[in-house]
Amino acid sequence: MVLSNYLCCLLTTPQEIEKYQSNPTPTTKPNHAHTHINPEYTLIVQSNNLSVDVDNEILVVHKFIRDHYSARFPELEQLVSDPYMYIRSVRALANSEDLAKVNLSGTLPPAIIMSVVVTATTSHGKVLEETRWAAVQRACDLADRLEEARKKVCIYPFLLPQFEFDSWMFRYSCMSAHE
Repeated sequence: MVLSNYLCCLLTTPQEIEKYQSNPTPTTKPNHAHTHINPEYTLIVQSNNLSVDVDNEILVVHKFIRDHYSARFPELEQLVSDPYMYIRSVRALANSEDLAKVNLSGTLPPAIIMSVVVTATTSHGKVLEETRWAAVQRACDLADRLEEARKKVCIYPFLLPQFEFDSWMFRYSCMSAHE
C-alpha cells in the first residue's frame, strides 16, 4: 500500500506541477489562514516530501550500480564518493576495455579525473558480462529519470512568488543532495 502511494505521487506530482506551471494561480496577497487549503500549496508540501523519497531512491539505485560495477572498477567507489558523480562516471567509463583512455572531462573535476585515470591503469577489474553491464545501464537510466523528477519537484516552489511560507527546510532538502 505504501509503495503504491509512493508510485502514484511519483507519477502524478510532476504532472500536477506542469499543470500549475502552464496555468499558474493568480498572484495575490496570500491569506495565510487559508494557504493550507490551496491545492497548489498542498502540491508544494507533497513535492517536499517526494523530493526526500526520490533522493532515497537514487541512493538505492546508486548502491545497486556500485555493487554491480565494482567488478569492473573496484577502486572507483573510493575515488568518486558523490552518488551523482559516481553514476555519471560509470555511464562515461562504460564497459570499456581500457578505462584509462576514456574521456571524463565534463563528468568529473580535473583532480578526480587524474586520480581515476592513474588508478584505472593498475586496476584489476574485469570487463563485465553483457547481461551484468545491461543491468548497470538500466540502473543508470533509472537514476537519470529520478534525477530529472527530483529537479522538477525541487525547482517548482522557487517559481511561486505568491506563497510566503517557511521554505528553508525544503530548500535545504533539495540543495543538500548535491553537497
